[in-house]
Amino acid sequence: MKSPSTNRPPIAITMGDPNGVGPEITAKALWHLRNSQPADWILIGDIDIFNAAARLANLPLNFQLATTDTLVQLTPDIIPVIPTNQKIKHQPGKIAEEAATSAHAALQIAIDLCMKKQVQGIVTAPISKEAFHKIGVTFPGQTELLAKGTNVNKTVMCFIAGSLRVALATTHLAIKDVPAALSIKSIECTLNVIHEFLTNIAELSDPIIGVCALNPHGGEGGILGSEESEIILPAIQRMLVRGIRVSGPIPADVLFQKAESYDAILAMYHDQGMIPIKRIAGLKAVNVTLGLPFIRTSPDHGTAFDIAWSGNADPSSMIEAMTLAAQLINKSQPKS
Repeated sequence: MKSPSTNRPPIAITMGDPNGVGPEITAKALWHLRNSQPADWILIGDIDIFNAAARLANLPLNFQLATTDTLVQLTPDIIPVIPTNQKIKHQPGKIAEEAATSAHAALQIAIDLCMKKQVQGIVTAPISKEAFHKIGVTFPGQTELLAKGTNVNKTVMCFIAGSLRVALATTHLAIKDVPAALSIKSIECTLNVIHEFLTNIAELSDPIIGVCALNPHGGEGGILGSEESEIILPAIQRMLVRGIRVSGPIPADVLFQKAESYDAILAMYHDQGMIPIKRIAGLKAVNVTLGLPFIRTSPDHGTAFDIAWSGNADPSSMIEAMTLAAQLINKSQPKS
């Protein structure tokens, strides 16, 4: 469903950790996109924080407190803010429990809005995982929280920059725990989610997925590891039997040299995928959660506490995240 007054998709933007760069990059991105207006943005968080971020960047943004009932009454030049009802003051660069509590509440409200179909997607500003742990929220990241909040068993973290799409077989794990986390079933499920995204949302016909090996040189025939032959290859073969084009396992250093030959690449662990996409795409990369019942994107960086509230935060990845969310939502709509 589109916003009835504008025919643009309504998309929630969560505040993220107010002590990080989230509010600043959100304000700057809203200003950057003010003319193109790819969506009707609905902020979730503290209106005083957003006003302070706009003042920091010298941007004349007009925020107004709202509820889901009053959204349709607002004029196009007003940016609605649905509050978390947790008044806070930003403390630049500080890991604080009150900041995490507010950020967590914003995410929960956004999930609820999506599940009730009052918005069509979420763009999440960065949170502090350390601060979340301080309040007892021990999920590795927002991706896992979104999966729990939507009762989805399988989500995939994917980073997109134009035609470059890099998904992760495992996410926030210590390197020593990665091999045990891989299984034929888990890799097959991940490939399924990627393929469904490529065909149903990205609208690609007969896409091909390249799969990274886990070990150096693809394990060197078992000398450097057997995961390639015992886990990764059998999962790929299951996909091939179903007529889904998957290639691998290929050593990551080789695969990323010919990344343009694939519609998506599956990396086995976090840094195997993140290092090349950040090197290739920089701040143009966007974090997209595949497998949710709605579109969720996020900038491809963290809270950047070291430059928080300095006025120097680069909004490029947030702009890309907001733009891509609107594009994906429009693509995913049933064709009339």
